[in-house]
Amino acid sequence: MLDKDAKFLSYLLIRPPGIFTPSSLFNDLKTHHLWVGSIARNTVCVYRYLSRPGYLADKKPATAEKVRLLKETNKPVDLNEFLQHLMSSPVLSENPVDNWLSFRMTMERHHGRNKDTPSSLKSLRESETDETENLLEEWNQSSAKVMKPSSNSKLSPEAVECPQQLILSIKLSKYLTVTGVNQIRHICCMKSGLFWINDDYKDIMLKNVHDDTLHKISDRPKKEESSGSFTINNEHELIYISKNLSVEKLSTDLTKTTVIIQKWIHEWKPRCVYWSPTSDSLLVGMRSIRLNCGMVTRYKPTGELKQVIRYDNNRLDLYRNPCFIIENNNGDIVVSDSGTAVVVTDHKGKDRFSYTGPSSRRRLEPRGICTDPLSNILVCDNVSESVHVIDKDGQFQFLLRLKKDKWHIFGLSYNVHSQQLWIGSQDSKICVLRYLKKK
Repeated sequence: MLDKDAKFLSYLLIRPPGIFTPSSLFNDLKTHHLWVGSIARNTVCVYRYLSRPGYLADKKPATAEKVRLLKETNKPVDLNEFLQHLMSSPVLSENPVDNWLSFRMTMERHHGRNKDTPSSLKSLRESETDETENLLEEWNQSSAKVMKPSSNSKLSPEAVECPQQLILSIKLSKYLTVTGVNQIRHICCMKSGLFWINDDYKDIMLKNVHDDTLHKISDRPKKEESSGSFTINNEHELIYISKNLSVEKLSTDLTKTTVIIQKWIHEWKPRCVYWSPTSDSLLVGMRSIRLNCGMVTRYKPTGELKQVIRYDNNRLDLYRNPCFIIENNNGDIVVSDSGTAVVVTDHKGKDRFSYTGPSSRRRLEPRGICTDPLSNILVCDNVSESVHVIDKDGQFQFLLRLKKDKWHIFGLSYNVHSQQLWIGSQDSKICVLRYLKKK
């Protein structure tokens, strides 16, 4: 939203559920409703972002004068923050002065009465300049401490310390070049030190750290359905999506294959899977090409459908195209929705939040995801070529980035046995590092 002089005011919608990619707008001046349409979804959603027109003006001159005086005499604030307060308030007063005072009281409680209220956004010119800057450098300048890597590190890993001081140092444990694959799209680590990987064209492979191929599975789905297409259960058996889009299980001795799920819900097709070690169930991310949306289903070990998650609290579609899925330690279901956002619901399927990046001015293209022992969520970002670390409530913590030209990261796995993070790239390389230090 811009003002009449083309000055930026606020982001009203970022990846709105049910629409995902807005393409048309209409503002009804009579009802004060904003109509937003999507070509891809053939969907229209109606929003209301102001309590009434002219929220800084009023028919009564005395009230309008109070608003003007409040605006001029109080500490300067960002209009974007005021608009966000209006949109998030459950109840708005018909008197704009009451809304303004409520906003100022909220800001004082949040920032402290004796501190100046900081602005959440830079000026328009500053934001345009920032678009050309490196994302990591932006966070380095915000009083964060950069950890220097060891001088003998090939990749020169770098990390930004988070406010909770969870990051004390970063250590490169292994640097592997994997043969026989075009690019590493997904990784599953095992307790034995072995790991499963896949790429966009060839097989699912069982490898060791010496790059020996111990097993191959050629029964693979096509490229667009091959991202997070396999997982490991509690018995260390491989569960994967086959070429005919059934879900199958490979025994630990690598000799027997069992079909778990063969029939799906109408036109829905599986895209990614994750075995929940706590609930002993299988999470499946699915997509309908005709409806151009996705959903998450939960199955019992026998293949019986147990749960379906598709809509948010307003009965709008949560997912567009799930490509990776995982369950956090608190039971939350975390989905990397292809190229748009990280969508998180609780174990019952209630929408909690969607992460679209540390800043509304930055575009996030999520790829592989995982969680760590502290319930942080880690996601590969194709735009900044870094790993975003957010807490279980969606608050941005810090970035992990490898200093290497065109290190296009894609696959991600956290080995809870060795406390190591495995990062796979699109040039068939794996970096294994440790970023958490025990207290």
